[in-house]
Amino acid sequence: MRKIIDSALSKGAESCEVYSLSSLQTSVSFETNRLKGVSNTEERGIALRLVHGGRIGFATTTRVGEIDRLVEDAIATSSAGGEATFAF
Repeated sequence: MRKIIDSALSKGAESCEVYSLSSLQTSVSFETNRLKGVSNTEERGIALRLVHGGRIGFATTTRVGEIDRLVEDAIATSSAGGEATFAF
């Protein structure tokens, strides 16, 4: 998380915040009162909201290793974002 914040600030963000999501879902199925199967699904993601040039930018990814892309996407969206009247 700290790497994302440092990267955003070094690329000109005035302030930012990072959210992390992690979930694990276990599905169990039965057929005629017998266990048919068990499966696990794991999801991870990161969201970045920042202020760049006085405007709000936002980006998300499920590729948690692609920090630079996440930061670049959030900065790119700030050009069309609303004016930030706050700081993180």
